[in-house]
Amino acid sequence: MDGTAEKIVKEFQILSREAPLPKQILKHESFKNIWHLLNTTEYIGYAPISRFAFQYEELDAFKQSLQEAGFLARNDEESFYNEVAEKNFLKILDHMELVSIQSQSIDSHQQRKIDLQNEKLESLKSSLKKANDELVSLQKNSENLANKLTADFVTILGIFTSITFATFGGLQLLGNVFGKIRSTDAVSVGSEVMLGAIFLFGTYMILVALLTGISKLIGKEYRTSFPTRFLIVFSFFTIFMFELIYSNIDYVEDIFIAHPLISMIVAIITRIVISVIAFIIDYRYRKSWSRQGSLKNG
Repeated sequence: MDGTAEKIVKEFQILSREAPLPKQILKHESFKNIWHLLNTTEYIGYAPISRFAFQYEELDAFKQSLQEAGFLARNDEESFYNEVAEKNFLKILDHMELVSIQSQSIDSHQQRKIDLQNEKLESLKSSLKKANDELVSLQKNSENLANKLTADFVTILGIFTSITFATFGGLQLLGNVFGKIRSTDAVSVGSEVMLGAIFLFGTYMILVALLTGISKLIGKEYRTSFPTRFLIVFSFFTIFMFELIYSNIDYVEDIFIAHPLISMIVAIITRIVISVIAFIIDYRYRKSWSRQGSLKNG
């Protein structure tokens, strides 16, 4: 009967507040009242008792004290003790034990769910932080790239402008040089051609420097081939030496007539020296590029 169970719960509440120890429970009037209520063969509803057991925080200690008080009542043969009440009392204790186990199981299950949710939350927070960091990094990279592209565009535009001015300026300079020739004698023609060779070589070096700068900006390697480099350098030196001789043709002609063999040997040696100089310049160029490539790969 639920009425009996409610009365038992009220007595349990009084005991939990006023008699926490077994001997105190044994001598307490509420304990005696519980035994009198349990001295029945009628059905006792356990729902109110389960509710009390589930809500009471110190259930294990209280149940242990009740169990010891029941043993004392049987051993001391208290006046209120009887087997029927003891049987119902032990059922209540078993029911409290079951409620305690269920409560612990529920708490453990809830704790596992909470821990799992916390782990998921931490994982989401970590993923969100990582995504936010990547977004910030991407934004910075985009800004840096935009600034770099703008600067590179302006630089490349300036280099192309410089190439244009260098090319047409070199041609204009050559036109001015050759246009001011007033005499066709060997000295005048030779000197002008020598200056033209120097100007062309300087223009070529400027163009190479500008094209190298563009290649570094766009991240590609700019290199001229070996025959091209060698022929250009060799041609400039050959033109320069030829026109140097031509501008002093009278003096050279006298030497050649007086000493033909020596003049021939000197001409051959000069040609070899020019070739060696051109080759050395090209070799140093290739060695410089090889060293830069090794540093990049290393």
